[in-house]
Amino acid sequence: MHWADARALYLLWLIAALLLFYRWAGGRRRKAMESFAQASLIPAVVAGVSRRRRRLAVALLVLAAFCIVLALAQPQWGYHWQRVTREGIDIVIAIDTSKSMLATDVKPDRLERAKMEVSELLGVLQGDRVALVAFAGSSYTVCPLTLDYGAVQMFLKVVRVGVVPLGGTDIGGAIEQAVRIFQGEERQYRALIILSDGEDHGTKVEAAAKQAKELGVKIFAVGVGSSSGELIPVDGEGGGKAWLKDTEGKVVQTKLQENTLQQLALESGGAYVYPAGGSLGLVDLYRDTIAAMEKKELGERQRKVYENRFQWPLALALLLLLLEIWVDQRSSVKSKAGG
Repeated sequence: MHWADARALYLLWLIAALLLFYRWAGGRRRKAMESFAQASLIPAVVAGVSRRRRRLAVALLVLAAFCIVLALAQPQWGYHWQRVTREGIDIVIAIDTSKSMLATDVKPDRLERAKMEVSELLGVLQGDRVALVAFAGSSYTVCPLTLDYGAVQMFLKVVRVGVVPLGGTDIGGAIEQAVRIFQGEERQYRALIILSDGEDHGTKVEAAAKQAKELGVKIFAVGVGSSSGELIPVDGEGGGKAWLKDTEGKVVQTKLQENTLQQLALESGGAYVYPAGGSLGLVDLYRDTIAAMEKKELGERQRKVYENRFQWPLALALLLLLLEIWVDQRSSVKSKAGG
């Protein structure tokens, strides 16, 4: 036997509470009678009341309450097989891991905020295959396309600044890596999400975006950072805090480069999202835009569906309540006849 909502079984404590209430009420009734009449006269006062029938009525009410709780827990037994078709979109998530993603103009920092948003997105996906790409000066696939969101969450934890050895930022290379992941798949139902501050040091962004469009890949760019700029914290001498400097010894200030990200989205027919209110808006982007894309059939499987049997304890509860009413009325009729 299975329970569709086993939490309802916790309501069984109400049965014990109901029994204690009836016990307390019976004690109060006896005390009230003793204050009303002498103990020797009580049997004559309650001659028309059957103690056995009263107990039977209470037992019927308690059993009815028990059956109602069982019905609320939705017992299930017996099953049938149901064919389920899985539909979804293939999504590649590319995360910028260059040093500029250490800037703290987005809390706790750009990279950690991006990872938090991706983790939240994984919690709302249903049926979409997901792959994970990390990129800086080069790109590599951290996790291939999969329906196992738990595995993606695990691989997401290892994404950090430095995981890609080659420094810099090559967004075009990230797009090419995503295209390689999509190779062999259908030309539709493809979405590439890029989370980056838009600072690009490569030379192939435009060409890569055009290639993605030709292959049916829509690019959704999510800006991470602020246009006002921020310094990049690095480890200083003696374990202290320092700021990243360029080859001329000048402190580097990183800014969100929206133009690059907007052009990517425009070129491929996707969308660009600017961070607002402390959120990157990744989940809203998925729900409002990506989820509305045409989905493809990702396979079929047989699912065991258990039969709901809550009707049985519910019907028994109704029968017990009717019996309780009948027992009470019968007791009243006998009392009148005796009078």
